[in-house]
Amino acid sequence: MTFDPRIETLGHYKPREFRIECLRCRRGVVLDRWHMVRRFGPEATMADCARRIAAAGGCNLAAVHCGPGCSVQVFETSVESWATLRDAQEGHWQALLTCHRRYAALKSAESCPGTVALDLDTLVVALGDAFPLLRLKSRSKCPRCGTSSVGIEWHVPQPPSSPAPIQEKRPAPIRLRPRSAALARTKLQVVKDE
Repeated sequence: MTFDPRIETLGHYKPREFRIECLRCRRGVVLDRWHMVRRFGPEATMADCARRIAAAGGCNLAAVHCGPGCSVQVFETSVESWATLRDAQEGHWQALLTCHRRYAALKSAESCPGTVALDLDTLVVALGDAFPLLRLKSRSKCPRCGTSSVGIEWHVPQPPSSPAPIQEKRPAPIRLRPRSAALARTKLQVVKDE
């Protein structure tokens, strides 16, 4: 399911923060979801919340006639900026570490090939479940070469979509055709498909 701020309500949005940005006036802010829920209620859509924040911030287009001319947009923030290891473990996220080594012993060197999957249970035991994902990169090293120049890519699984509605199976239509050319106008016979 993709992110649509016109439909997504503050109560159903899972991340702790989101970003709004006005394309015309080049202003933007990162908002805490819980503060917005307290201010506007859980049933307010994210687009409506963004227009209200823009109007409160001095955007005349957002303040006039409920903001049809306002160009404020809502963006999701990256998971590294708000999530903790607890979020990753509960959401069954996958972390892949990539080596970005450029030098070894003052000489140019190739980075290690491939990626290494990080075990979230081990990370939680070592660092605690409240450890922010943003700081994890600075605490990691490549297990092959030992360099601290690494990148961590997070794969967040999509929530399961609702199952397709069950459609009733209709019986096959009965086809009728004439028994013979001479009787075509008066008598019809049922033909069964095999």
